[in-house]
Amino acid sequence: MQCRRLVTEGGAGKLAPFNMPLLFDYDPITKVSQFFDYDPITDKIHITHEQDVSQFLEEAKRARAEAPMKGKVETFSHYAIIPPIVEMELAKKGLRLNDKNCTKRLIQEIETNYPGLKVTNKRHSG
Repeated sequence: MQCRRLVTEGGAGKLAPFNMPLLFDYDPITKVSQFFDYDPITDKIHITHEQDVSQFLEEAKRARAEAPMKGKVETFSHYAIIPPIVEMELAKKGLRLNDKNCTKRLIQEIETNYPGLKVTNKRHSG
């Protein structure tokens, strides 16, 4: 899809080509959309991902409301709901969900940047 936009730089009222991101792929299971965009000025291609995480946030909020405020944590306990789009962002930082060597950094990252995805009210230091 090619659109045109009004550009005020280099002369008022001149029209210049403007590319809008195109939906490249959509996964109906994860609901992740992938977009393709080309910037003719920089001659670069951009692939971006989007996902509506509101259902994950609501589920985590419900779980936190039902979670005990005090008590011993089991050896293995549910800590957070991680949507695919957040997993991609974590991977960009070198954090893999299935790598036990990343556990401490994952907990710190979730506590700092994704606390709404936690299913517990407890603070963890990793």
